[in-house]
Amino acid sequence: MDKDLHRYLNGHLAGSHCALSLIAELAKRQTDAAEQKFFAELEAKVEADQRILKNLLTASGGEESTGLHSLGEIGGKVSRLVFLHEGMEPGKLGNFEALEMLALGIQGKRLLWVALQEVAHHFPEWSAIDFQKLEFDAIHQREEVEERRIAQSRSALADPARKGMTTKAPAA
Repeated sequence: MDKDLHRYLNGHLAGSHCALSLIAELAKRQTDAAEQKFFAELEAKVEADQRILKNLLTASGGEESTGLHSLGEIGGKVSRLVFLHEGMEPGKLGNFEALEMLALGIQGKRLLWVALQEVAHHFPEWSAIDFQKLEFDAIHQREEVEERRIAQSRSALADPARKGMTTKAPAA
């Protein structure tokens, strides 16, 4: 009946599996206690959102797609391999790119909540879900990851020889 909705929710579930894989790898690479705590809390938030997605899927008569679930896990593993090759320690390109991928995924989650808020009135079984709060939570999560991504860009993208150089911005 709601096969397109179920496919959409399953796609986001698959993305959440990929995100959890990246978050776990990023957390493992942190030496700073505050950063370890940040990633542990982010992992818990993504897991909570994943439970909400599963509940929405079940409440609307759908079920989790094992195929898409597997693709999400495979995607997470492939991404991790690429990022590991580039180095996932803070300051390395793989770390920067993993944060970028995570920020994009969280933005996708925000867009999911916005879309579901638009159709929620068709699903009385979803009446207890505060999609606007979920959207705001996703915005906050993305901003926190984006702060870290930008900080990592300074060390990951600038060659050490260039870091001592200064140039003036072109005149307007």
